[in-house]
Amino acid sequence: MNSLLKKLKHNSTIKESSNLAESKFFENRGMVPTKTPMLNVALSGSVDGGVSSGLLTIAGPSKHFKTSFALEIASAYLEQKEDAVLLFYDSEFGAPGDYFNSFGIDMERVFHTPIANVEELKFDLTKQLESLDETDNVIVVIDSVGNLASKKEVEDALAEKSVADMSRAKSIKSLFRVVTPYLKLRDIPLLVINHTYKEMCLAGDTIIKTERGNIPIKDITTEDKVYALNGLKQVLNTFGPDDLDSKGKAFLEIE
Repeated sequence: MNSLLKKLKHNSTIKESSNLAESKFFENRGMVPTKTPMLNVALSGSVDGGVSSGLLTIAGPSKHFKTSFALEIASAYLEQKEDAVLLFYDSEFGAPGDYFNSFGIDMERVFHTPIANVEELKFDLTKQLESLDETDNVIVVIDSVGNLASKKEVEDALAEKSVADMSRAKSIKSLFRVVTPYLKLRDIPLLVINHTYKEMCLAGDTIIKTERGNIPIKDITTEDKVYALNGLKQVLNTFGPDDLDSKGKAFLEIE
């Protein structure tokens, strides 16, 4: 290492800093293959690949076995790393103990953490990741972020307020911004289960036919039902221009 590189290393306040040729972050840390070749292809592009550190989102409609895919991956990780544990964040409580057993996961190696809102998840997960180091073999599953409320939604419900929540999307983005660097620094896979919905994105003053009449899309709330091509559908979530930086457009998630 030349003298200038030595000076930079000496002055750096980031302990993981190093000459790029010696950086551990660009080493091949290896992948953990599952027992399903096509799942390995989906995870890594190769039948010989598998899951690696970083963020992986498993998204799809309801009842499409998203949790099954996550537990199949987690099971392979625990099988390969005998000292590994599964940190399971649960917002739906739809995976009973027998479900873990069916994937060969020993419940004694699962740390179950119930969560009620996005902020609670962010604070707890950040604290957990901060306490770990790269020798700790942990795989994290969040089941799921799709139906997880924001703290504001919970507070509004307790106060009997029925207003559209514009903070949830920002809270979820903040969650991933905070935790993503830890995943590579600590060599940890994070599997996030999410739901997909039909979407409606239009200019904010576009008139939409709803059960309560014709109103601008920007004024629609989760209390409304809107007429879609396949009938009357419940609004599941709403986002405004400030929430999505969508330049005057409003966005709905519907059934």
